[in-house]
Amino acid sequence: MPDFTEKEVMFIYNGDPESAEIDQDPKGEVPIPEDGSTVLRKGKQWTVTHSQMEATAIPSAVVPVLRIDLSDRER
Repeated sequence: MPDFTEKEVMFIYNGDPESAEIDQDPKGEVPIPEDGSTVLRKGKQWTVTHSQMEATAIPSAVVPVLRIDLSDRER
């Protein structure tokens, strides 16, 4: 049996919760990125400012959420 965990991946841009995009990761293939690494989204490079696995907000659901905060701003 494969070792994977289904999850949702939530991308939040520049700290704006209204910008959140959610991708489904049914096979658990999306790795948890390190803070400071870069990812390609929306056709450009974004810096990961924080990432963490969170329990779902719906108690009856079993799919965890990988929250990835991204920034395109200079630090």
